[in-house]
Amino acid sequence: DRIGQAKTIFILFAILLVSDLYFALTTPIPGAAMIMLGNTILGSVAIFGFRGLYYAIMEESRVPIALTGTAVGVVATIGYIPEIFVLLVAGILIDNSPGLAGHQHFFYFLSGFALLGMVAAAAAMKLQTKRSNLGP
Repeated sequence: DRIGQAKTIFILFAILLVSDLYFALTTPIPGAAMIMLGNTILGSVAIFGFRGLYYAIMEESRVPIALTGTAVGVVATIGYIPEIFVLLVAGILIDNSPGLAGHQHFFYFLSGFALLGMVAAAAAMKLQTKRSNLGP
């Protein structure tokens, strides 16, 4: 609550971007299992952190009570859409570039969405700043 939901979401997307880029830019080496595990945990913390903030941002964004049900539907749809198509995209990318290259392409793909999320969170922060400068 101290730093705000939009800013927290921005930070979580930044963590996710770093985690995804790590997997995209590195080659697994023997003996680096703990680094890979740590990075997986870091990415997972960011992903599950989002789950706790999906709906909290509505109050911060001043969504009217009358539109809350609709907003929840939109947020849930956008928030859970990746679970529908990400595995399909992963399969396509790995099939088209077998081995390490396919996995790296997949993590570049995920990095792009993390960057897109950072842009959306930055826009939300800017909108909230503009609204707070205008008053209640």
